[in-house]
Formats: sequence, structure tokens, C-alpha cells
Amino acid sequence: MFSGLTSNLDHWNSIARHFEGSLFCGLSVPDCNEGVRFLPTTLKAVGERGLVLDLDIYCENDDMDEGILQPPRQRWLHG
Repeated sequence: MFSGLTSNLDHWNSIARHFEGSLFCGLSVPDCNEGVRFLPTTLKAVGERGLVLDLDIYCENDDMDEGILQPPRQRWLHG
């Protein structure tokens, strides 16, 4: 995810002192109650750069009239 950007954390920290950075992820999942996982290395990279992780999760199937919830499926997001 950050491979095309500088890996120098001093530069990132300098920027973070002057600006508020965020990483926005919009996720569209087919069914409600689905899970998303982030690898520890991804979360570490976001945190080391002083970024905020913003998630917007959208459920394509919002028909909950059946009253049956399936166990969440997991998706891995990593850089």
C-alpha cells in the first residue's frame, strides 16, 4: 500500500506534525454482518505514519426481513 511512497518515518512524522492525514477505505460487501481483518503489519504501517484509518462499510443486501444472520465471512486487507 505504501510501496510507492517514502519509507522514511522521519518524513512522515514531520508531515503529521503539520497536517492531519487519513487513509479512507470504502468497502462494499455483498451481505450484512461480514467481517474485515487488517494484518498487523498494515495497521503498524498506518500508525507509524501518523495516519487515521477511516472505514465506510456498505451492505449491498440490506434485506434483513428473513431474520437469519449468517456467521461473518472474513476478508483480509493488507498492503
